[in-house]
Amino acid sequence: MWQGLRLGGCVVHHLMRRYVFGVNLNLDNIAAIAAFWGALTGTCALIIQALGFLKDGIAIRALPRMYYSVKVVDGYDEPVEKTAFDIDIANIGRRVAYIESISFYPKKSDSNESLRVSLFDADSRSDLIEVKEGEKYYFRSDSDYRNFSEVLGEFGVLEIRLTSGKVIKTQFKVTKFSRIPITNT
Repeated sequence: MWQGLRLGGCVVHHLMRRYVFGVNLNLDNIAAIAAFWGALTGTCALIIQALGFLKDGIAIRALPRMYYSVKVVDGYDEPVEKTAFDIDIANIGRRVAYIESISFYPKKSDSNESLRVSLFDADSRSDLIEVKEGEKYYFRSDSDYRNFSEVLGEFGVLEIRLTSGKVIKTQFKVTKFSRIPITNT
């Protein structure tokens, strides 16, 4: 016979023989209850981990900046004035992000939909921009966007497309070349 442990004057094997929920607790019933409890807690743990995995997706934060730039270029006597574009891209998610394209367009929906300026397109360059977990990527376009900045309006929208199909849109203030004061020296 099984020798029970004494806890506070009670014998454990005596408590095992009591009825719980109308079921006599013999070894077969204890094994069935333990198996059911293990399956229930295991399923709950699996669901919690699956939800955590789904939430740990790609999260990109972009900080676009359009600005006025004056640059001295070899072969020119005078500095070249232009409106340039910088983007700070940070991956704050838990997966590697592959950027497929970067473009900007006017914020107003009634404006010209065909005005979309592509800053980066992986199809034309045959390589993607890879931003690993916790990393920052600095993208700079030195092309002159003077003509586009006059047409964009007050605000523009930066659009970053990832290979996963996710699209990140961020609003930015447009620098108008015509509003920059001209100083004669």
